[in-house]
Amino acid sequence: GHGLDTIYPRGHKATAGKMLKKGGLLSELKFGTKPDFFQFPKRNRIIAGLSDALIVVEAQNRGGALITAKLASDFGRPVFAVPGAINNPSSQGCLQLIQHGKATILRNPEDVSTTLNWHPNQGIKVPTQSKLTEEEQRIIHILREQPTGVHIDEISWKAQIPINRMGSLLLHLEFEGLIKCLPGKKFSSIHK
Repeated sequence: GHGLDTIYPRGHKATAGKMLKKGGLLSELKFGTKPDFFQFPKRNRIIAGLSDALIVVEAQNRGGALITAKLASDFGRPVFAVPGAINNPSSQGCLQLIQHGKATILRNPEDVSTTLNWHPNQGIKVPTQSKLTEEEQRIIHILREQPTGVHIDEISWKAQIPINRMGSLLLHLEFEGLIKCLPGKKFSSIHK
């Protein structure tokens, strides 16, 4: 809920540094934007949109966690909630989500991996070939034949898919965790 020149709360500075090394930080707000309560729903929208699933560990009757849960649900993401003691105010939001069918009870990590169809050893989704379109299956086949990567133009030519459609297909396969983008507009298969 602020610009990237600010870390809020300040105690999260070390965590932000680790995040930068492993991926990055993201904000749609410009530098100099200070943290204000009305900015946090904007941040929550980004969190919900980037997530494969949302897990609410603690939430009161109202607040940001419930806003994020609604956004994730609206985006079609699975929402899980950790049930807590009925007399704990920080459990009320989770219990409310579960009671109204807006979240699945999270009992253990396997609940998430089963729902998301994650491979048990790699933690990534592995859709079956039958869930892929015919075009996506052709792309995967081409990429598996050349493990060092294939240029987007060559994929388009070999798969007989117009280049203007190829970008969205490759992006979808990348989001599914089946392929990865390499330098020079090349792509490779992640699974053999």
